[in-house]
Amino acid sequence: MNGLATGFPTLVSAPRRRRLRLGTALVTAMLLVLGLAETVVAAPTRPAPVEPALYSTLATDGTADFWVYLRDRADLSGAARMPDRAAQGRFVYEKLTGTARASQAGLVAMLKAAGASHQPYWIANTVRVTGDAALLKRIAARPEVTQITADHRYQIATPEAAGEEPQIAAVEWNISRVNAPQVWQQFAVTGEDIVIGSIDTGVRYDHPALVKQYRGNLGNGTFDHNYNWWDPSNVCGAPSLVPCDNNNHGTHTVGTMVGNDGGANQIGVAPGAKWMAAKGCESNSCTDSALLSSGQFMLAPTDLRGKNPNPALRPHIINNSWGGSATTSPWYQPTVQAWVAAGIFPQFSSGNPGSACAQAGNPGNLPEAYSAGAFDVNGALYVNSGRGPSAWGADLVKPNIAAPGVAVRSSLATGGYGALTGTSMASPHVAGVVALLWSAAPSLERDIAATRAVLDGSAVDTADLTCGGTSGNNNVWGQGKLDALAAVTQAPRPAKGQLTGTVLAAGTNTPVAGATITIAGSVNRTRTTGPDGRYAITLPVGSYTVTASAFGYESASGPATVVEGGTVARDFALVPPGGRHLSVTPGSLDFGVTKIGDTAGPLTVTLTGTGAEPATVSAITEPGGGFARLGGTCGALPVTLSHLQSCTVAYTFTPTVEEPATASVTVTSDAADSPQVITLEGVAIRVPLRVDAAALAAGENVLFSGLVDPAGRYAYFGTQTSPGRVVKVDLSTFRRVGAITLADGENYLNSAVIDPAGRYAYFGTGTSPGRIVKIDLATFQRVGTITLGNGESYLRSAVIDPTGRYAYFGTGTAPGRVVKIDLTTFQRVNAATLSSGVDNLRSAVIDPAGRYAYFGTGTSPGLVAKLDLTAFAEAGVIAMVSESLFYSAVIDPAGRYAYFGTGTSPGRIVKIDLVGFQRVEAIELATDENSLLSAAIDPAGRFAYFGTGTAPGGVVKIELAGFQRVGAATLADGENSLLSAVIDPQGGFVYLGTLSSPGRVVKVKVDTAIQLRAAAQRVRGNPFVNLTWDGATSTNVDVFRDGTLVATVPNNGTYADAVNGSGAVTYTYRVCHAGTLKCSNKVTVRFGGQQ
Repeated sequence: MNGLATGFPTLVSAPRRRRLRLGTALVTAMLLVLGLAETVVAAPTRPAPVEPALYSTLATDGTADFWVYLRDRADLSGAARMPDRAAQGRFVYEKLTGTARASQAGLVAMLKAAGASHQPYWIANTVRVTGDAALLKRIAARPEVTQITADHRYQIATPEAAGEEPQIAAVEWNISRVNAPQVWQQFAVTGEDIVIGSIDTGVRYDHPALVKQYRGNLGNGTFDHNYNWWDPSNVCGAPSLVPCDNNNHGTHTVGTMVGNDGGANQIGVAPGAKWMAAKGCESNSCTDSALLSSGQFMLAPTDLRGKNPNPALRPHIINNSWGGSATTSPWYQPTVQAWVAAGIFPQFSSGNPGSACAQAGNPGNLPEAYSAGAFDVNGALYVNSGRGPSAWGADLVKPNIAAPGVAVRSSLATGGYGALTGTSMASPHVAGVVALLWSAAPSLERDIAATRAVLDGSAVDTADLTCGGTSGNNNVWGQGKLDALAAVTQAPRPAKGQLTGTVLAAGTNTPVAGATITIAGSVNRTRTTGPDGRYAITLPVGSYTVTASAFGYESASGPATVVEGGTVARDFALVPPGGRHLSVTPGSLDFGVTKIGDTAGPLTVTLTGTGAEPATVSAITEPGGGFARLGGTCGALPVTLSHLQSCTVAYTFTPTVEEPATASVTVTSDAADSPQVITLEGVAIRVPLRVDAAALAAGENVLFSGLVDPAGRYAYFGTQTSPGRVVKVDLSTFRRVGAITLADGENYLNSAVIDPAGRYAYFGTGTSPGRIVKIDLATFQRVGTITLGNGESYLRSAVIDPTGRYAYFGTGTAPGRVVKIDLTTFQRVNAATLSSGVDNLRSAVIDPAGRYAYFGTGTSPGLVAKLDLTAFAEAGVIAMVSESLFYSAVIDPAGRYAYFGTGTSPGRIVKIDLVGFQRVEAIELATDENSLLSAAIDPAGRFAYFGTGTAPGGVVKIELAGFQRVGAATLADGENSLLSAVIDPQGGFVYLGTLSSPGRVVKVKVDTAIQLRAAAQRVRGNPFVNLTWDGATSTNVDVFRDGTLVATVPNNGTYADAVNGSGAVTYTYRVCHAGTLKCSNKVTVRFGGQQ
């Protein structure tokens, strides 16, 4: 991570800190000083300070992402006095969101008016903005802005792979070293009723050692990931609906906190605790935006769509095994302060910077953060463990404590186990011990200062004055080595007793399984009854109100007094609500993405009688809109349902129009709840459809490269022959209309570009050295060639800048080279040799601004190299782990993401974030969708299409917003290995060149394109143009002649346009959906001389 520049202004000054073992008063005072009280500052007279690095980025790139911090701070001081945990969380959330909403209003209004991309964050009262230097200047001048920083990327505290140390009776050495098993045995505490949040690389939620502890595990083989999982960058899907881990790091740290498979893998400190997670780290690093979004989610968890925040579901503890360099950057401080105000313990790693002093990483070096250093099985300090003092002040000791972190065995995302080393591995031990503490001593829960004091006071002093401090509190070991047994022993543990009970159905005395038992008193707890209706829980002595609730029954409550060492029983007999009641679940059905012509579902709605009297369902309306009722157990209506008697209604979705669809169904009954409404939704998608194929002439073989002119009239395909040929195909008639045979030595046309005006095409050869051949498309003649230098061979890929001034050809050499061609003079002007290993540049894209080009390698593993076209130098390389052989690529029209197709079996499509320049995620295709040799993207950037290297070939359609495979077409026999692909400017058809001899061009319909035809004629000397079209789906269409709207007419497929004038004239027509830019191809007609 690149920290903020030295000396950059900070939001708060660093407070002084002394040994926390002295008690809680000093810690409490410290937390109050650190911004929990509202700050009121007069408006500045000068612009807000801007991080210097941002100016550098703007100077080179023109635009940049940056963070605008607002001056106002929420007053959170009232939260500390709140006894109710839910109320405390709601208070902090509402204060933060209210302050952010009010203080950001003016800035957001300005950004909207300027059309600037922006994203507000309430937890730190900041807004992420994409803009240029002029916009930056306007923002900095605003009085509510306190500072502006560049966009940064933080590292997970990168662990080292390590050999495993021996287990101690199935318990890992590190778990025994912190004396966690003694706590389990002596105090019967394993972390019950505590939830630990993880901000990391994600978690494999179904890992055998973690699945039982996952809060989203409903216990019956089903899971609810809402409020338990958040993936702000959509690495695991879009939307991201299921937890994943693409790194191992997050799964490993969660395992150290709670892991236990019930057998030989006791890897966690607090196996009775639950976990939830946010993917704040996309892979090996973590963006500002993902970390802030994750911080918000932890304070106020949401559903999987990011809606309906509920602070009551926040975790008790958050582990953060990530960080940056030793700076005083305040960017995450408001987030940590908000957690503390809400009673969340903020645990961090100290980083792995090496043995130098004063290198403890940010945010772990914050005064509010509790950070961990690492030691090994022999008690020796991990050599790279981050040491203090903190950059926030010479008296601020860091780390706070030390825990096992060398050769720690824990869970991996593979489903197995492995040992890793680093302070990342140490930090979760502390989080687990806090869970044990709070479970054993509930009075410590949400009292961060008191908890820190217990941890500090119970740590085993370890002297090392290398970096300053004392023998009991120094900048190498902090307060000492973590000791769970000592901490729990010293904690204010209450006297305890047991509460038990049974929940039965009144009248039948049958057990009610799955009933929820809510216990409110000095602590608040929840339990669920087993199959026999029983529950049991150990509680601090005192008086409680116990409530039993279950589906189909009225809740019942009663008092219970728990005495020390005793057992008190509170049984319940639940009765159904009086009268007639009906449950309809779920209330909505989402059929997802469905191909036009296919049928999705059936999805089922369950109707259940939940009242004391039977309920009769008399009517269920039909949905329409492609949705249909199909079967179910309810049968013909009316149907009567007694208490807990159910029947089902099933629905399907068969779309006919490519658009989102919604419908509703009304259930009418004699129940008090009637009528009840079910909503149905789905999205229809058109899959690729093979339409035709054009056979080429003998010798026009192996169509390795392809182009389409900007008007969409002609496509041009280059052959893999010696000499090469360029074949011209008329797309309106879909016929081969010509071919050029090139000169001797101009062989194997592997790559090609076309200038923006469509006047010239340039084909790169597969020879050594390479050649570039210029074709005049107006006359369809070869007009020139360039022979490149030694080593500039096998021109596998090519891109052209948006102005048409330069083209860049990638070689198939090792290492790869990129050759720059000035198209105005048609001369070679430069070449850039890439890094060792960046070989065989098989695919390439260029951003819309012409600032960077990106080349995919034909290597294993695959690499993506970034080339700065201004400096004409390599600007970075991404190495893949699981993907190889990048044979094809496309870039979205905004230039935000590129998509690389692999040559593997099955094929994969890898999404690259070009702003952060990192791999985001990948889709693995079906088992027969192999070797993605070609690709095209529709002009709107909604879909990409990849051609396979199979026999016969296939075309796979990818919906880019959701990054999901939504359909595929298999071509005819003989239409094999789709080497090249072009798409018409309307995005209606993809044209693919095959490997065969002779080659074929296959036409595949991919969208509801409007196909226009035009014929010129004279009637009694008056000129008319008869237009016919198909594929339009709107009620009316707009008719354009020479770019001017001449008529809006009904969409009946025909229109006669009367034109005036005489002589030899031409007219160009286009038809569009009325009021939109969804248009047909352009067609030009010509009238002869006067008649």
